[in-house]
Amino acid sequence: NINIEGMYENKPYGNKQEQTIDIKKLYAHIGNGKIEGSLKISNAGIPSVEAVVRAEADVNDIKELMKLDTLESTHGKLKINAVYKGIYKPGKEYSAADYRNAEISGDILLVDAGCKIKNSTVEIDKLNGMLVINNRDFIVNNISSTALNSVF
Repeated sequence: NINIEGMYENKPYGNKQEQTIDIKKLYAHIGNGKIEGSLKISNAGIPSVEAVVRAEADVNDIKELMKLDTLESTHGKLKINAVYKGIYKPGKEYSAADYRNAEISGDILLVDAGCKIKNSTVEIDKLNGMLVINNRDFIVNNISSTALNSVF
């Protein structure tokens, strides 16, 4: 179930056409959770992207949505609140400058999460904590977990 509200615009920009997709409201159910946000893509050569994402979902539903086949099993809850402003280079390599010039912020909260990687005996369980992102700074707040019968 996906609901989208937005507009598409195509207007002259010098000797080219500038196309803009502006999705002001995006709402989707994912399993028992939800994803909502907004997305704006403007194209004047290399597309610029502005995205806001808020999500609350089961980790397993995210695994299935993203088709993460290297994970044998997953569980727990995930909450994301994130903003991205930068460029999109379809089919091209990103440079270090592209990453430095992007504005990325938000947080990711994991509650009683865990996973088992295929073809591995290691299983991570009871993963709780928050990752805060502020451009190039990643701050880990109160992470705890168990693996190989040890508490971290």
